[in-house]
Amino acid sequence: MNKNLKPLFNPKLLYSYYKKIDIPQSKIEMLTEKVFNIPEEAITMGKKSGNEENVKNKIVIQLVKFLDFDEQLDVNYEESKLRKSIDVTLRLSKEDKTPKALIEVKFWKKDLDKLKKDKSNRYRSDVQQGLLYAHERGIDWFIITNGYEWRFYKTFISGQIVYNFYEEFTLESLKQEEILKKFYLLCSKDSFKKDLQKQLFSETELLKEKVNEEIFDILVNCRSELFSDIFRSNKDFLNEKDIMEIGQKILDRFV
Repeated sequence: MNKNLKPLFNPKLLYSYYKKIDIPQSKIEMLTEKVFNIPEEAITMGKKSGNEENVKNKIVIQLVKFLDFDEQLDVNYEESKLRKSIDVTLRLSKEDKTPKALIEVKFWKKDLDKLKKDKSNRYRSDVQQGLLYAHERGIDWFIITNGYEWRFYKTFISGQIVYNFYEEFTLESLKQEEILKKFYLLCSKDSFKKDLQKQLFSETELLKEKVNEEIFDILVNCRSELFSDIFRSNKDFLNEKDIMEIGQKILDRFV
């Protein structure tokens, strides 16, 4: 796991949306039978133990179907020109030139953050390479999975290091109904149709601005009260310059 992980969306905001989702029991049962109950040996067995093809066929495709994408019309499999990995592109229809999202499939439980040297002699992780590739193709949303771990990214965030912002799921956590609803909210075909991910991101940014304004107001008030208190207690033996310096040193310890 990336130790610098920051949620892509405001958790309370997400909850206000996914709590309204009602996933049919039949879909949950299908997922339980075909994904959650599949033994690990079924993925790691054979000559190509745990490779991307096994992960794609036995896990990824089942979850893509759960998200209501039509495997024949909405899903395409491409070999990346930059990497020897399987790309699964998600479209709303076969007429869409640019996919709504790119899923990069890695082998079973691979470390997604491990750095390796690329052709340009730069050290990048699979996440960093995938985000760069998706962004260059004009794809807004990037999903990467090693079968067990799933991550959902926005490929461009102004002024931010994009690979530090994502929503994370595991096959184990998806067994919880609330987490499954959250996964469905972010990755389903219906959500992509409504551009719900963009709406959630915009609302998250507005909430951040509001919080920053509130914090700024609190800091300004605290600064004013601190300096006033220092002045009242020390006005007989400290001049204004000394009081300002002492007050600033105190603030620097907290800010």
